[in-house]
Amino acid sequence: MEFRPYTTTENLYQESLHLRNKELRIPLGMQLSEEDTCDDPNRLHFAIVEQEHIVASVSLQPVNETKVKVRQMVVDRAYQGKGVGALLLSSAEKTLKGSTFSIIEMDARVSAEPFYAKLGYQSEGGTYDLKGIPHVKMHKSIK
Repeated sequence: MEFRPYTTTENLYQESLHLRNKELRIPLGMQLSEEDTCDDPNRLHFAIVEQEHIVASVSLQPVNETKVKVRQMVVDRAYQGKGVGALLLSSAEKTLKGSTFSIIEMDARVSAEPFYAKLGYQSEGGTYDLKGIPHVKMHKSIK
């Protein structure tokens, strides 16, 4: 498995859209929409690739000069529980260490909170609904 940054002009981006739709939207009875992807060209995109196919991806949305927000973190169901998500996020964090970004924040699904906590992310505040799913705000300093 290989960690790769990619842009919205590459084939990996199209594969990431398919994976996001399959794992994040269809289980909720939804489809990936233009609203979900309209800001993608302004984000940093990273993937774990195996045999030239995306098995996990994450988009990081710059909030300001020092902060990015995790968006659309997804791991193919066949690869979940095998350390792929941890590899993806830790590799993305290492990539950011040479940048001006020092804080990563996210709206994490409550069901994923233990996963992110193991990687050093801290919860802040209570739970809230986002698209009908319970979420919690989390953050991590990477400097």
